[in-house]
Amino acid sequence: MSGDMLSDDMSGNGAGFEEMDWTEAGAEADENLAELFEEVKTWSGVLAGGEKLSAEASAVDDLWKSEISFGDPRSRLQAVTKGSLAAKGVELSAEMQAQMDLWDFYTLTLRVDMKPKPGAHFRQLLCRFHLNPDDDQGAVVQAMFPEEAWMPVLSWGGQFGLGIGAGLGWQGIVEPVDLAVVEGLGASVAGRIVNREEAKAQIALAPFEYTGGRFTIVANGVDNERAYWRIEGEELTQTTSMLFALLLKVPKGQETLAFKAEAWAEPDMTWLVNSVRNVARDLTDRLLGLLKLKQKAALKFGLYAGEKWVLTLPRESGE
Repeated sequence: MSGDMLSDDMSGNGAGFEEMDWTEAGAEADENLAELFEEVKTWSGVLAGGEKLSAEASAVDDLWKSEISFGDPRSRLQAVTKGSLAAKGVELSAEMQAQMDLWDFYTLTLRVDMKPKPGAHFRQLLCRFHLNPDDDQGAVVQAMFPEEAWMPVLSWGGQFGLGIGAGLGWQGIVEPVDLAVVEGLGASVAGRIVNREEAKAQIALAPFEYTGGRFTIVANGVDNERAYWRIEGEELTQTTSMLFALLLKVPKGQETLAFKAEAWAEPDMTWLVNSVRNVARDLTDRLLGLLKLKQKAALKFGLYAGEKWVLTLPRESGE
């Protein structure tokens, strides 16, 4: 055979991945990475001494051994009540009071840590949180964070907190000295940020800052049982810690809530293809066929993590 064994098809995955069974896709991807590693190691050999992997095999190994982990959603699970809001000076409209008469509200926050090995390159991180993954308990998402409108604040680099305000939505809280800077970040920030000394909000997250570098974000899930985020950025080669927050509304009197978090890291297929190009002609037809698809095949070489909890819903805010 002659010429470059790998084509230049750069198309991404088709729509619909957020609806797929990620557990099954993750198991398949793990098998593909294991097979690719063994193939590349066999055909690229090892370096002097017979112990150190070749550059090609090391690249696949770094991808395969990168990790995704979750924090504990129970650590910041907090009830939001008329009393807890009133204690913070929050004045609810008649509409919001009626909502709180019908539902119990809670804030839930979860950290997702993506830990790439030094040589691995990733294109995007996808996260999906399920309420009631096994049955229909009726809980839904009232508000979610982050969303695209928050991007200027996330990219700002300073610290800010999160609270629940009068509209039963997220409110950013910054130090007074930072308010003018944050308000100058763009129109999407207007009305979302207040200074700490004037804030009327129940605090859900103490001041924090994002460490994920430059990225873009797409989010959806409000009024749904499932929240979904897609984070894209060239700096996903670094350790990335993302904080996600949900304001939940749950049927009155419900005492527990099943909650499942899933994350999927999609590799940069241009990097992967270039990393194994020297041994491409020796790979199995199946693996070579996948690599020729480039970004379309990212699903076949991704990393998956998933964890499930049964949350005991607190009756008071805990503040």
